[in-house]
Amino acid sequence: VNDIKHDDDVEELLMQAPEESWHYFVHYLGWHVKWDRWVCESSLFEPSEGTKALAARLQKELSAARLQLKKKGKSQVNGVKLMAELEKRMKHLENERRAEERREELAKQGITMEKHEEEEEKKKQQEKLRAKKKMIWDKTSIEREQNLRERDLEGRKTQRHSEKLVLPFTLKKVMVEEWEIISQCKMVPVLPSTVTIREALDKYLASKLEVIAIKPAADENSENATPSKEENEEYKKKESEWKNMCDGIAAFFNQALLSRLLYRHEEAQYALIDADPDLSLIPKSELYGCEHLLRLFVHLPALLAENLTDTESRPILSKLGDLIRFLQKHQSTLFTQAYRKPNEDEIRENLRRLRKLEQKKRKHMAADSAAAISKKQATDLEEEKKKHAVVGSTSTAAIAKKQATDKTE
Repeated sequence: VNDIKHDDDVEELLMQAPEESWHYFVHYLGWHVKWDRWVCESSLFEPSEGTKALAARLQKELSAARLQLKKKGKSQVNGVKLMAELEKRMKHLENERRAEERREELAKQGITMEKHEEEEEKKKQQEKLRAKKKMIWDKTSIEREQNLRERDLEGRKTQRHSEKLVLPFTLKKVMVEEWEIISQCKMVPVLPSTVTIREALDKYLASKLEVIAIKPAADENSENATPSKEENEEYKKKESEWKNMCDGIAAFFNQALLSRLLYRHEEAQYALIDADPDLSLIPKSELYGCEHLLRLFVHLPALLAENLTDTESRPILSKLGDLIRFLQKHQSTLFTQAYRKPNEDEIRENLRRLRKLEQKKRKHMAADSAAAISKKQATDLEEEKKKHAVVGSTSTAAIAKKQATDKTE
């Protein structure tokens, strides 16, 4: 704001609409997924000789800056300032390359750069005038804006449960890759996981308590300033809220794992763990990794909607969103699940479960067939009764008619 010196500049900034542009999710070949990122279209270049020359030049200047840091040492040169100057220099070179590409494109169309700049200036003036006109609110504009806001509120009310808790793209990618490993490659996770759900929740809780920890204000006359009673109570209340949330997620995971979260190829492994006298006593949140916790987040909004109102579930979803951001930030250290081929016991258990499932299907099919046969027999019997009733009534009517005829004669 200090750089803005004129009211016209302020007005122009206020009237500027937010720029919309395409973004691309970029993965660098040979690099870890933690370096994947969304890149604005303006940061991408078409492959050309000029672009290759620019890349070589930027790489050369970066290498020179690193060498300068290495030779002089961090104590003799300000590394932050040097890298800031290098970034500014790189931005300048990129802008020069953009301008050069623009000149080449205009030259192909037979337009000079001066003429193009004049046309751009005219467009800016026209947009400025159009924006000023839009700022004048009349009755029609106010009603239209009110209708749009009401529709937006209605859309939020009818929002699907899956839209209330959004997983970032990188965590969705983890879920897809895990599904492929388990369902397509028929592998199972190595348990206990390197980083279990309980450990991840404990790390998250420690980070939240560190943020809300009371730091006593320094007193001029005392070095050991202590927080007041109200501050202590507030801290204990917040600590209890976050601790209850983490414990609740772990307990919810333990209950929902078998019924909602496991894939079919994992059920045999779970059955053997549950049959083991030692492993069955361990909570499942202390065996499974954060990959399974993501499956719970997919189902949680719908489960909360079944038991709580929107007002009650809103703060819970807010805290869950904060936990998801923590998982994404520490993705490289928390999502380290290893996988293996099923052992012989798991294969036998899986075959036993498949046979049991087939028998259940056959019983259902036999029951359905018997019900269909009995229904058909009942229908046929009803039709026969109707036929007999029609024939009987016809015979009775014929006899009555004949008797009436005989009396008349």
